[in-house]
Amino acid sequence: MIKVCIVGLWGMMLMLSEAALAEGSEHQSQLEEQISTAIADEIGADRISIHLDHTPATLSQSLDQPVLAVNHVDRSKHTFDITITYPAASESSSLPADHLKGSYDTWKQVPLVKIPIEKGQVIHEESLTTQWVKTSTVPHDTATQMSQITNSVAKRSLAEGKWVRTRDIEQPVLVKRNDLVTILYKTQNLTLQSQAIALEDGSKGDRIRLKNAESKKEFMGIVDDQHTVLIPTSG
Repeated sequence: MIKVCIVGLWGMMLMLSEAALAEGSEHQSQLEEQISTAIADEIGADRISIHLDHTPATLSQSLDQPVLAVNHVDRSKHTFDITITYPAASESSSLPADHLKGSYDTWKQVPLVKIPIEKGQVIHEESLTTQWVKTSTVPHDTATQMSQITNSVAKRSLAEGKWVRTRDIEQPVLVKRNDLVTILYKTQNLTLQSQAIALEDGSKGDRIRLKNAESKKEFMGIVDDQHTVLIPTSG
């Protein structure tokens, strides 16, 4: 009988211990989430992850919503220190403030290839997805915006799940050498249209040489669209 009672008591103690650990873990997760939000707001980041140098001693207690105060953030070293105060559970009780230090990593959403893309293929948004990754792991020449990639042309085959590097893509050629192109001259109140011959290839935004088919005079224009070139105005 005594043995049964001891076993039962031991089992109850284990259950209480597991419950306390689970509660402490939940409190720590909630606190880390609040700290992450506070630091992210301080540095203007969309998402960060943090690592605390030590665990607050008061996490094992059931506490009201803590009040966070960011003391300092070192953006170059990615470190911070923060003070946490706890509202008293009653007028007669109080808890000491926690002064915590830690480090953080910023995260960003980066486009990834969702389905394999062949060399020479125009890349559409449907071929891409995004994923949150640590900023420190992203190579400097990675295209980090969808707008950098969509409607560009793959210079090489791109495998599923890979980041897109700027060297992997190029803007599509909208005007080819010897094409007969539309020339637009626009001012605030006037638009003139004519035609000319392109003397070189060009993508959107490229300055290219053109030739008037009748006068043979050469001039410069800016590629705007398929077979369309704008003549820059002085004002």
